[in-house]
Amino acid sequence: MRMAFGLVSLLVTLAIILFIFKFFEAPVIKEGKKAQDQARQIAGRDQNGENVTNAVTLDAQDRNGKMESVVVTDIIPNSALQQRYGLQKGDIILQMGELTVRDSMSSPDEAKDFLLKAFQESRNLVVIRGWDRLTLPMPEGATPEPAPAAVSADAKTRAAQPDAAQASAPQKNPQQPASSPKPRDNRGALERQLDLIKDIPGQ
Repeated sequence: MRMAFGLVSLLVTLAIILFIFKFFEAPVIKEGKKAQDQARQIAGRDQNGENVTNAVTLDAQDRNGKMESVVVTDIIPNSALQQRYGLQKGDIILQMGELTVRDSMSSPDEAKDFLLKAFQESRNLVVIRGWDRLTLPMPEGATPEPAPAAVSADAKTRAAQPDAAQASAPQKNPQQPASSPKPRDNRGALERQLDLIKDIPGQ
């Protein structure tokens, strides 16, 4: 009988401990982790204490000798920077917070400094992904499309070559001079994206 009462007392004690942990200790732990995450963001550090921009590699996109934007050439998956913004390889960054790359930055290293500041201050990024202009981070629940793969050298070569079928097709009326073919746009995807950036209002 005494053993039964002792077991019941033990179970009651455990229930009280679990109740206290659930309603008091667990929220404190959760808030503590949130505070740590906020402190790391303000410091611009990841969970390993490293600069968050170490996870990304940027390259300049120039027009007439002036940097127009920076392209993400590499980013570590699940890094603090990717978790915050959802950046993908191939994204073209146009703006960080209120500052545009064209007007405020002159090199990829300088752009990384501004990117760090944007991360610390929870500023948005404006990027070109494919042919879409996006503001990052995207709203919760939105699924961003993957950035398009770079155009290969073979594809560029094939694009520059005339269509064999069209080249070998006979003319219907040899008496009339053939009309001049429409010039083929042999520019790479990079140049076309730069034109897209140039045509965007406000850029």
